[in-house]
Amino acid sequence: MIKKFVAEGYQGGMFILRGGFKAFSEAYPDFVETGAPTGTTGGSGPLGNNSSGNADGVGQLEIARPKGLDSPSLPRWLRDASTLGDHGKQVSDKFLHIEKDEQSRMKKAYSVFNPESKSMGTIPVQLSGIEKGVKNRYKDILPFDHSRVKLQGRESGACDYVNASHIKASRSNKRYIAAQGPLPATYEDFWSVIWDQDIRVIVMLTAESEGGQLKCHPYWKGNEFGHTKLRLLSEKKVSLDIDKHRSGSHAQTTSQPSAEMGRRRANTTTSTTSLEGATPAPASTSSSDSPYVIVRKFAMSHAAHPFAPIREITHLHYPSWPDFGAPAQPSHLLGLVELANVMQRAALPVDTPSVTGPRASPDPPMAWYDEPEADAQARPMLVHCSAGCGRTGTFCTVDSVIDMLKRQRLARTTLKPVRKRDSDGDIKMSGERQVEEAVSPKTAQEKAFNFATSPQRSSRSSPEGKPAWEGPSLNTAWVGDDTIDLIAETVEDFRSQRLSMVQSLRQFVLCYETILEYIYRLHEGGSVGTATSGTSRARSGSLQHHRSS
Repeated sequence: MIKKFVAEGYQGGMFILRGGFKAFSEAYPDFVETGAPTGTTGGSGPLGNNSSGNADGVGQLEIARPKGLDSPSLPRWLRDASTLGDHGKQVSDKFLHIEKDEQSRMKKAYSVFNPESKSMGTIPVQLSGIEKGVKNRYKDILPFDHSRVKLQGRESGACDYVNASHIKASRSNKRYIAAQGPLPATYEDFWSVIWDQDIRVIVMLTAESEGGQLKCHPYWKGNEFGHTKLRLLSEKKVSLDIDKHRSGSHAQTTSQPSAEMGRRRANTTTSTTSLEGATPAPASTSSSDSPYVIVRKFAMSHAAHPFAPIREITHLHYPSWPDFGAPAQPSHLLGLVELANVMQRAALPVDTPSVTGPRASPDPPMAWYDEPEADAQARPMLVHCSAGCGRTGTFCTVDSVIDMLKRQRLARTTLKPVRKRDSDGDIKMSGERQVEEAVSPKTAQEKAFNFATSPQRSSRSSPEGKPAWEGPSLNTAWVGDDTIDLIAETVEDFRSQRLSMVQSLRQFVLCYETILEYIYRLHEGGSVGTATSGTSRARSGSLQHHRSS
């Protein structure tokens, strides 16, 4: 037991109690509570091991704001949340409110198994798979029945259960499948989900083991999983150091640096150095080690669909994120989110020749990072950690909120008249609505963290003819309101679809810090300018919200 604490880095004092509880109670009776334990108030559910159970308090953590990021550059909700004098109290209070809501929701969900609660009527939220012990990694992390992923193509009466949930925020078109780390008994089910749901990018946010405890089995180390066949194409480490990508953007491409993986088309197979042995444990915290993600490429086929094109699956494995914790820096998570989106945008169906060799066609333009996801039926990304809730929820929250900020920014530039200046610096007074000036390739590249090599794609309208910021079935009433806390609202959304999404206060705070980092990167530490300066560079690189009087 002591070794376990030492392995996790604990440096406090530890003692061995000889004689057990009986000897201790006889020697120190005043230190032993003899009263009956306090009973729980409603629920027979096991809300304790891996699900969050913080209704009595969550503590308080400071929100670290990047140096040089001015308050006027932030939307009001984020400015209030990161106020230095608040010391993180607002964020802590919001997380406590989210926790209490979930406790109430879960007590109702578990009450269906309590014979004494049958008189409660219809239960709004029901858990699924509580009897599927062999298919659940943790007994207390179960999907809700209304949002669970169902295995397809099963015979009538056959089990269609898998511990995975459909996830989508109400203010974004981004779609995810949040799943637990697969078990050997669920490998076939997992890869069936990948095929059935047309997944092309898998994001794994855990090491195989942490502190001697197995967190996820190596589900990718095999060739056949039922009807699905898998073939490893390449495996490579890619740096998540954003500054390294930026400083190395003009390096020679002949050397194929790791940053190049982020700029390559996902369909193009390149020769990479394979990693030997098992998946590495979490990266060392030494300052000399750069944060990295392991990028694996697989060719996937299905025996029941022999004429279907072979699919290329990208597996992004980030092993340096500890359970219940946070990465070393918010920029690491930001880099991972951006890399995952690059791979997601570039993941197109591939034919057999493209899997065996590089495509002859040039890389497609994929630098439309300033625009939100316009497709309400966008292909989902599968994200998992160990339980599929804490780290998974944090990743999905950051990605979705960034998409919402892009939607707000696009709405402002689309709806508000832009008074352009002529070559002499004078404002044109024609009265006609002016279209925003094009973003330069250099600016687009900088804002995309050097993962892109081509200029912005202009797609101001969705396929239905609506503005790109106004999705076909998306609630956009919030777009002009900068007082809505998009992070808290998104976590509330996700918690109604899968329990414990963003599991700890540390992870909740990480969401705010990563969004602050995102805005800071857009502003280049304040050098981009402000939204009121009237230049195209400021408009394209700023997320400033005007103060309300």
